[in-house]
Amino acid sequence: MQRLAAKNIALEAYNNPSTIEELSLALGIAAPYIEDELINLLESELIT
Repeated sequence: MQRLAAKNIALEAYNNPSTIEELSLALGIAAPYIEDELINLLESELIT
């Protein structure tokens, strides 16, 4: 995990399972960018 957005998503989702919309609001990142990062995190099996 080298991208800051991916790290922030993983940290936020670790303590608080969330939808993409909830992550977007909590992190201030647009939903399409979160979707791209989630795909990468899922493929690397860092989140489920």
